[in-house]
Amino acid sequence: MKTNTTKNERTEKMENNITSVERVQRFTERVSRAKNIHIERADETQFLVASAADPDKFHEVTLDVDGDNMKCTCPDFIFRARKLGIPCKHIIAALDSI
Repeated sequence: MKTNTTKNERTEKMENNITSVERVQRFTERVSRAKNIHIERADETQFLVASAADPDKFHEVTLDVDGDNMKCTCPDFIFRARKLGIPCKHIIAALDSI
């Protein structure tokens, strides 16, 4: 009997089973991709970080003063990075710029 699971449900199930080694690998990949991304600092906690896919598009990154509460408007952060507990490349780029 075939179950009717969506692609998002299958992806979420796979990401819930991710190992520590895989988390480190994904973080390392994001650090590498964060290099040379254009960043504009809007204020103390707000950044506009260029999309890697479309340099004319920017994602909004918010970093709190302590660095404990980080947010990004990119799909990677919204759908994967936050659940995995690792930042997206835009947050990494913003952190690297300060």
